[in-house]
Amino acid sequence: MKKILIGMAGFLMLVGGIAIGDGTAQTTYTISGQVIDSRVGIGGVTMTGLPGNPTPTTDANGYYLGTVPSNWSGTVKPEKIGYAIHPASQIYSNVTSSLIMNYGATLLPKVAVVPVVPDKTTYYPGEPISITMTIENQGGDIITSKGFKEKNFHLTLWFTDPDGKLITTNVETGFTPPPPSVTPIVIDNKVQLLPIEYVETVPASWVLSTTFNALDYYTLTKSGNYSVKARFDMSDYLEIYETAPGSGIFYAPLESASSGYVESNIISFTLLAKANQTITVTQAPPANAIYNTSFTVGATASSGLTVSVGASGACSINGNTITITSGTGTCSITFDQAGDATYNAAPQVTRSVTAQKASQTITFNPLPNKTYGDPPFTVSASTSSALPVSFSIVSGPATISGNTVTVTGVGTMTVRASQAGNSNYNPSPSVDRSFQVSYIYSGFFSPVENPPTVNAAKGGQAVPVKWRLTDASGVGISDPGSFAGLTSYQANCSQWGSVTDSIPEEASGASGLQYLGSGNWQYNWKTSKGYAGTCRVMVLTLKDGSQHTADFKFK
Repeated sequence: MKKILIGMAGFLMLVGGIAIGDGTAQTTYTISGQVIDSRVGIGGVTMTGLPGNPTPTTDANGYYLGTVPSNWSGTVKPEKIGYAIHPASQIYSNVTSSLIMNYGATLLPKVAVVPVVPDKTTYYPGEPISITMTIENQGGDIITSKGFKEKNFHLTLWFTDPDGKLITTNVETGFTPPPPSVTPIVIDNKVQLLPIEYVETVPASWVLSTTFNALDYYTLTKSGNYSVKARFDMSDYLEIYETAPGSGIFYAPLESASSGYVESNIISFTLLAKANQTITVTQAPPANAIYNTSFTVGATASSGLTVSVGASGACSINGNTITITSGTGTCSITFDQAGDATYNAAPQVTRSVTAQKASQTITFNPLPNKTYGDPPFTVSASTSSALPVSFSIVSGPATISGNTVTVTGVGTMTVRASQAGNSNYNPSPSVDRSFQVSYIYSGFFSPVENPPTVNAAKGGQAVPVKWRLTDASGVGISDPGSFAGLTSYQANCSQWGSVTDSIPEEASGASGLQYLGSGNWQYNWKTSKGYAGTCRVMVLTLKDGSQHTADFKFK
């Protein structure tokens, strides 16, 4: 009879085959043993094919026991999900003794997609839906071709929308492109062990995690309840194969070798409908605004989102500051909030402002007096609007062309500065400036003396009054019209001193004006006899408006 050491995995030990008790042959025998992984018993292994009801399984320490009838034949296959048992099966033929059969067990590497984790359970349309998925090796080490861990793994997402429609797409984990691939050696449709330089170990602790925004792959707009799960198709990357019977070395086994993929759990989330929002104007524009003035507007949204302000028409905008750019027309101001992932766009709010013309003023400095015969001169003025000023002669003997004034006579001249306004400015109030144009006067000449001298004369006497007039160039004035008149009025003698000059009495004659040449003039003042015993002030008035006086005491 063949002897085999007890306890060696994969070997059989013969126990029975002898007479028991009264010498009668046994009618039943036991088949027992242990399933061991690295000297640790594996419980829960079903000994498929071993008679029993229920089918015998290993206890917590990996031991099993089954009873078979004499001469029993059959195949026992130890099975436990997640483990590879070796030998994979044991064939029995005409059992005539109790047997011990031990098995070795290796924990299968298990690639799984762990639960899909959303960052929350409710979203608004357009709001990022952040989902994290993880692929991990939940079992033993995996021996695979080099570059496995650097591949761009593909996850297939399965979305079910509120109408029950199934939509799918692929998501890459984002790893860098794999290095040049190594083609495994295939014999009899099985991947054979590669030379060591072409393989690597994917340890049991290996985890591959990716987080993505579902909206990068889907357009989700319909509100309601959605569900999603992830599927990882292993067929492009791994093949189940034990490199040698009983070796315990595997190429990336799957949860289900027949399906070729693993799936996550199903999670659900709700896509909410967007909320409405309204705009409230908190800083309203005025009903009317003057050209080139500015004002600030403001508004808030019930959502708390920022409100944008726009302006068109008779205005411009910088931030929330509106500037009126015309003196006529309407400035239209709009308040908008476009919405976001949570809120619909708010109804637009508008405000209108009527543009008005601005006022303006003229700055026109006083004009200096002139002498008759002076050359033409220019005048200037400015406006607060920077618009050009026009000039005109209001009164006086002068002409104007543009802003050049030409004097044609003597007296008071008045120049007017005006600005008529435009589409942005109202007309400015006109500003008038007056100046005096005079002769060059010299006099009185003998026999009349100028103040403070008091001239003595006899009432009824004719007094010759003499003076000279020239223009700015010294040319004598010969125009009789330069003389406007000679008058007198009574004065208080006590205010004057004694008489210092006596006018010789000449032949009496009628009063009259005489031109003596070179601008010299004489007027014979015929005094009244009634002036006797009084004091009087004689007044010579010229056309330029000037007056010249002399003091007289009559006897």
